[in-house]
Amino acid sequence: MNDNVQSIERAFHILNVVHKRADGISVGELAKETKLHTSTTSRIVSTLEYVGALTRQDSKLMIGEGIVKLANRAPWTEQIISLATPHLKDLANITQEAVGLTTIEGQECVVFYQIPSDHHIQIRDWTGNRFPLHVTSSGKLYLAELNENEVEAYFKEPLHAVASKTKTDTDELMSELEQIRQEKVAWTIDELEDGLTSIGATIQTREAERFVAIYLSMPSFRFNKMIDQAKLAQQMLDTAVAIKAGFREKK
Repeated sequence: MNDNVQSIERAFHILNVVHKRADGISVGELAKETKLHTSTTSRIVSTLEYVGALTRQDSKLMIGEGIVKLANRAPWTEQIISLATPHLKDLANITQEAVGLTTIEGQECVVFYQIPSDHHIQIRDWTGNRFPLHVTSSGKLYLAELNENEVEAYFKEPLHAVASKTKTDTDELMSELEQIRQEKVAWTIDELEDGLTSIGATIQTREAERFVAIYLSMPSFRFNKMIDQAKLAQQMLDTAVAIKAGFREKK
């Protein structure tokens, strides 16, 4: 490893350690935590302070305005993907199924990130695709957050069937939305496409800046044959909680 690469790795390590210490950290503590010599730590810190990546408050090092501005300029989807990916990878490894992230634009569910499964028979990449709210697990989660008047307004438009089990009966959907509010997860089984099962959980509600949900999709034959529904629902909720914790730490 050349010196330039090593310096960059050390700088990122220092920034990660400082980021985790919301109350700040001294140079001495930083050297101990990073296992770098104090003089090496001081040299890198000085450079990071010079470029605005670090700042000092009462002799404590904190993340500087330069990093904050850079993070704020990143597209919001990239920020969420960065926070969610480690947890989504854990979920994908445990379940061996495709997982991803969705948001809502207008009256459509939009997929903006997906991690594929390792199975030979797997779900195609949905990234960039848009779907009606009532045929996706994420869309149903969003509808479950709306008040009665808002839901009725959505149901005033004809609900088109896109698969053999798409629900278009408003009374049936209203009953399902109440169940989603209680269970905190939503399912679609052969409702978006025949042979496709999906489950979703909310990670950012519409009361926040944007609604975002995680989803897991699989061929229905694998769901029918192998999946413990309650266990999978809990895995989804646990993943959602872990990602939400990352949001709070970031703030």
